[in-house]
This record gives sequence, structure tokens and C-alpha cells, in this order.
Amino acid sequence: MISFRSPKLKSVAALFFLIATFAFLKPCWADESVALKSVKAELQKFGIELTNDGLKKSLETFDPAAADEDLVNQMVAKLSSDNYQERMSATKTLAQINPASISIVRAASNDSDLEVRLRIQQVLKLYKSGSHLQPLRAVLKYIELKNVTGLLPKIWTAMTTVESDFSLTRQFRNTLVASAAPSDVDFLRQQIADSQSPFRTIALESLVKVLDKEMTSELFQLANSDKDAKIRLIASRELAKQLDRRCLPLLVALLESEELKVRVTAAQVLQSVTGEKILFYGGAKSADREKSISQWKEWLAKNGSTTTLLDYKYNTDFYVDRLVVSDYSKKIVTIRDLDGKILRTLSGLNSPYGVSATLDGHIIIAEYSGAKVTEYDENDQMIKSFNVTGMPISVQRLENGNTLVALSDKNKVVELDTEGKVVWEFTSTGRIQVARRTPEGTTLLSENTASKVIEVDAAGKIIRELKVKQPQGARRLKNGNLLVCQGDGTVNEYDSGGKTVWTIKGLTRPIRAQKMSDGNFVVMDQAGIKIFDESGKLVREIKTGIKSGTMQYF
Repeated sequence: MISFRSPKLKSVAALFFLIATFAFLKPCWADESVALKSVKAELQKFGIELTNDGLKKSLETFDPAAADEDLVNQMVAKLSSDNYQERMSATKTLAQINPASISIVRAASNDSDLEVRLRIQQVLKLYKSGSHLQPLRAVLKYIELKNVTGLLPKIWTAMTTVESDFSLTRQFRNTLVASAAPSDVDFLRQQIADSQSPFRTIALESLVKVLDKEMTSELFQLANSDKDAKIRLIASRELAKQLDRRCLPLLVALLESEELKVRVTAAQVLQSVTGEKILFYGGAKSADREKSISQWKEWLAKNGSTTTLLDYKYNTDFYVDRLVVSDYSKKIVTIRDLDGKILRTLSGLNSPYGVSATLDGHIIIAEYSGAKVTEYDENDQMIKSFNVTGMPISVQRLENGNTLVALSDKNKVVELDTEGKVVWEFTSTGRIQVARRTPEGTTLLSENTASKVIEVDAAGKIIRELKVKQPQGARRLKNGNLLVCQGDGTVNEYDSGGKTVWTIKGLTRPIRAQKMSDGNFVVMDQAGIKIFDESGKLVREIKTGIKSGTMQYF
């Protein structure tokens, strides 16, 4: 067994923490050879040169200035030709038209000639499928991975021109942040000043990447006075990262935002930089939220001017005292309070197992038999569905928007980008029950059949290993220890040397365990959900009737 106390290993962990901290919006820990190989193949397929000029030419096809109205009009006129071959040739040309000309093609869909309208509808159907955006996606991904600079204004023009879905907008964001350079500062400031732009937050995050602490005064001004709550949130968060206490009243004020994502993210940042465990559930009713807000205001009045801020860490283990629980047999996922009361239900799922809740009220589900990962928004509407090449058993949303998925039958963990493409993977020697990315950028795996918990770095090298009996789930605690559910009916906390420091016995196949905001431990086994105090005494039990499923406390 490798000791967790090794100075060399601590150095490795510290290195990955720095990488994760300073490049938080790009998958810097990912094995670039996997992503680059795929992207280069796509670019070659589309005939795009891997040079600045080649990338620039591709981006310019989305510039409105590149629209070719004359060509579109000529081809539309030929759609009503008496010559069949001429009609087919015109249809083909329109289907391959410069993307900037799509709006002109769409205008022709109202033509008085039925033949023209039908053929235009056929062309627009291809556009609707998004096939014309695939070269753009590949270009953006390549620029992000290679940190190509000098193209930011071209990328910006493309972003403001195309009809973008969530994943493409996220890719634009990652690409712009990765490619931002000192030469782009004036341009980015202009975009932030444009109060009508829906992309001001992307411009601000890109500018922060370039200027960092040089823009502290600008951040404070934006956090105080900007009309957009999302801008105030980003500016306040960046001040928190700079350990500037002026962020505290600004973040507390954002808890009252009408925007769900703004208020829950503000609460997560507050918890992270203060170390306080004041609960805040952004999805609760206004009156319930007000109780938490009052607690934060009281804390602020007492401690805001003297507290020492902690280094900000994005942490998916944010506290709102709720449980998201899957029921494999009934094919449902529920959100429950700590009394077991069901608050939300998602039904009609295909063997749901691994589940994860996000800061903005979304639920991500590993549908085991369906071999897919699905995501539902706060209104229980499915917004994403990715097929995977194996049986997914655990899921985790990462800070960069990607999703970590354990494929149990393949002994593999993969990281999927926002389009569902694999950008990092690791194959283990045993059946994986759960995979978790740590704040340091390493990945923690419980290998059930190999009876061990391992931690691997970005290159897939095992840097830590703990021999335990049939681990079902494993989590890193804030003190650095590991909390492990085991096949012998126990949940154990292990210190950095692998020594057991705390245990619960007599459970029925424990599946998941987490430490709660109040210091207690919540455990799910086949008999239900139980809450234990730090001495191991049972303090509460929630009967679920679930024989197979998992849980996340959040």
C-alpha cells in the first residue's frame, strides 16, 4: 500500500491543485492527445488547415459580411427551373452555402413557388440538424486545446452570429477564455461595456484571465453597480479568489437574486471562502430562503470585517440539506428532505443508478441499462442525453461543465465534454463502482472486484492506493481522509496512512456515504438511508424501500 504521507506525492497533489485553480475554465488536466487526435481528424475531414490563417478563414464563414446574397438569389431562381438537374444542382449548392448566408436562404422559404418552398425547407432541415456547425465546433475546440491567440474578435463575431445551443455557447466560452491575450483587453472591455450584449459574462471571464489582479478596482465597481446579477456574481467571485473581504456583503446580497443559478452559486462561494456551513437551498420557497439569508447577514455583521478568507475551491459538495436518490427497480429519481419527504420526482427512466445534483438545480443521471447519461433542469425537463459505450454507474458534473462517468462493465472512467465526446479516460484493473474528481484534479476510483481504492493523476498514473474489502463508494473528506463504503457491511474513515480512524458496522451492503454540514454522516444501504453522529450512533433513519440505487447528499 502506498503511503498517503509521501512528500513526493504531496508535491504532485499541490501541482495539480495549482493547475486546477489557475485554469478553471478549461480541461487542463485532460489528456490532450485524446482530445487533439479527435479534433485534428475532424479538421482534416473538413479541409481546415491547422494554421492561424486556416482557422481564421473557417471562422470568417460565420461573419455576416461573408454572406453571398447574389449567389443565394441565383440558386433560388434555379430551384424553379424546368431542368431537373439544374434544380438538384442548385439545391446542393444551397445546402453547402456559406453559413453566413443561411438567413438569406431562410428568407426565401416564403417564395410563392411551391417547388422552391419545398426545396428550401429541405435545405433548412439540414441547417436545423446543426451539421453546418460541426466545422465550427472542431475549430473552437482546437483553439481551446492549443491556446491559439490572435483570433478572439473573429471567434466573438461567430458567437454573436450563429444560433447557439447550450453546449456550443459553453464551447465558445471555454475557447474565448483560453485564447484571450493582452492584445484583446480593449476589445473585451468594449464588450463588457455593451449592456445589451448577452455575452458580457464571457467577456468578463476572458478579461479576468488576462489581467487577474490588475483589474481589482474594475471588479469591485462591476460587483457593486452593474445591473446584471450574473456580472455582479462573477466580479464578486473573482474578488473572493483574490481574498478581498469586500466580496462578502456583495455575495450575501446576491443570495436574494431572482435568478436561481446566481443565488446558489453565491452561497457556494460564501461557504467556500468563509468555511461557514450556513445552509442555503436556492430552490426553496422565498420564506425558507429568507431564514438562511438572515443567518448570513448576522454572520456578516459580526465577522465580515475581520474574518480571514480561505482560498476559493469549487466544490460539488455544497450544502443545502437535501438528498437526490435513485431507485433502480422503480425507474425513478427523487429529491427528498432529511425527513424523507419527496420534493421532486423524475420517472420513466431506464434503470437509473448514479445520480448527481448541480448548483443550478439540475439532476444528472447514469441510466445503467440504457447506456446513457441524461440531464434534467430545475423544471424536470430533459435538456441533455448522451449515449455512452458501456454501463454508466456514477456521474459527477465538473467545474468546466464536463461530466465524469464511471462505466462499470468496461472497468473504465471517462470524461465527457458538453457534446458527449470523450476528452479523458482511464481503464482500471477492477470493476469501478464510483469515480470522483478531487479539487486537486486527480481522480478517485473505488474498484470493487479488485478490493481497492485508487487515485490517479491526469496521465493515468496511480499515485495512491488503499486496500479495502469490496469498496462500493469512496469520497475524500475535507480533512484529507477517505470515507469508504465496503462489502463487509461497514463504512470506514481512513487517514492518510491507511489507518482506520472511524467506523460504522452492521449495515446491509452500504452503497454511498457522505459527511453532512452538521458533522454527521449520511449512509445509504439496502435497508434505507441512515444518519449517524460522529461517534457512530444512529440518530435518524429514513425508510425508502429501495433495494438497488444510490444517493447524493447536497
